[in-house]
Amino acid sequence: MAWSTVGVVVLLFLAYFLKKIFPRYLKYRALKVIPGPECGFWIGQFLTVFREPFLQPHKIWWKEIVGYDAPVMRYSKFLGDNMIVVLDPEIIKDILMAPVTKNNARFYKPYVKGPLTAIIGNGLVTLEGEEWMQHRRLIQPAFSLSFLKDALGECVPEKVAAFLQYWIDAGSDHEIDVSLHLSALTLDVIGEAGFSYNCNGLADMKSWAAEAVKMQEKVKGGESTSPQLSDPLITSMNALLTPDIRRLILYILGLGKLDPIFNTKTIRVQSAMNNTIDNIIAMAKQKQQQQSNTGESSGKVESTKSLLALLLQNEQDSDSTGGDSKKPAVLSDLELRDEIKTFLFAGHETTSTWCTWAMFALAKYPDVQEKLYQDVMLHAPKDIIDNMSLDQVESMEYLAAFLQEVLRLYPPVGLTLRNNRYEEKIAGYTIPKDTTLCVPVHLMHRHPKYWEDPELFSPERWMKCGGMDNRGFTFLPFGAGGHNCIGYRFATYEAKLIMAHMVRALRIEIAPSQRDVEHTFTSSVTMKAKPGLKVVVKPRKAV
Repeated sequence: MAWSTVGVVVLLFLAYFLKKIFPRYLKYRALKVIPGPECGFWIGQFLTVFREPFLQPHKIWWKEIVGYDAPVMRYSKFLGDNMIVVLDPEIIKDILMAPVTKNNARFYKPYVKGPLTAIIGNGLVTLEGEEWMQHRRLIQPAFSLSFLKDALGECVPEKVAAFLQYWIDAGSDHEIDVSLHLSALTLDVIGEAGFSYNCNGLADMKSWAAEAVKMQEKVKGGESTSPQLSDPLITSMNALLTPDIRRLILYILGLGKLDPIFNTKTIRVQSAMNNTIDNIIAMAKQKQQQQSNTGESSGKVESTKSLLALLLQNEQDSDSTGGDSKKPAVLSDLELRDEIKTFLFAGHETTSTWCTWAMFALAKYPDVQEKLYQDVMLHAPKDIIDNMSLDQVESMEYLAAFLQEVLRLYPPVGLTLRNNRYEEKIAGYTIPKDTTLCVPVHLMHRHPKYWEDPELFSPERWMKCGGMDNRGFTFLPFGAGGHNCIGYRFATYEAKLIMAHMVRALRIEIAPSQRDVEHTFTSSVTMKAKPGLKVVVKPRKAV
């Protein structure tokens, strides 16, 4: 009986091996013709990539093994999981610009069934094909230029003014852990402009400032503390984004669907996040109905104040005019919930990371900070207590160039992944179907063939070229093609308003505890600083 049980286990293992592992081994062998580092089948370069800063091993392989002229580079990870790193802009163009509106598109997102989907659900970031196209078509009108300018121009300056005052209140000797502070600010912005919801980021900042003042009275400077974000929406998402070894193992083994079923932590935090978002949707619909009733009785409908409200209004208008009879004119509450998760994730995490690296650049390059200050003062009111308008910051040429250069050297999203649905010929190599293709945004932004002095931080390079484009698919901070970032204008306007107000009000310096520290990159969802950036700020005098 025991032997028969062992035999069944052995047969099951062999069946699993033949079905899953052996085809992967054959693909691993076939792709070894592509230049790259030495990789064994079982572990490959998994541990090296996992331990080192973001794309650091790839930089070394690129420079020392394959050379800068190589169009592609190959390496493998756990169990022969192949990765083809694409380093040629024409090939990148072919991948990103391929049509994406059909379910059988040539290239698709490999993370559709990955851990990101388990966190933010089926929104624009994770959807594919016709379902993605339907969501994009319904959501795009909510990101109209006029709405973004009105909404952000109204809410960001006021919030930044309060935010900066809390930093000033904390004292010029107090070390500030930048990332979490900026996360609190951008969280409040996306909460108000996105959903008319108070995420309490600034309230948490106010509590932090009060504690910092008490600490300053006891000890002269030096301490570094961070605001404790209290809102269930963001605490739940942060808990899901925090690396979890159990979740990682399940996804490596292809069992990721089990995580939200058996992982009690995942179940608990997802439930808290979903309940909060469901309440946001219910309140938005209730407010819309009240406005509609008021409008019917008075003949005047109150203007919408958030992306969610505008999306609901657009759906209502589409429904009342018939819309497209072949496709739903509205998103279900479940679909709305997932899109709000997507807005929350993409709308505050990436912008706060962008502004964190902008502060790093200002502290590291004082001459750049001074040039930016002069540009801001040239276009803004001389009294630093006045809020700047979006029209004013849009006229600041050096500010735009500065933020472009931050995106070039420190893009928040450092790579883009695609899988090929069919066998492809790429750079003369046969690529079997369902192979992961990596567009290394971080490396392409530093490619010595396409950028002069690529490691030099120089905003002036953007003033010479006349503004932003994708530089022949070598500059891709917001992606390209059908799946480009729908919120890139939202992020750009927000970053400009934040940094213009900050530079005018404060002088930014690296914290004393980090003056001899070399900052590298994390390998998390967004490309953050490692260790986390700390600064001290000194108020500028009114002119």
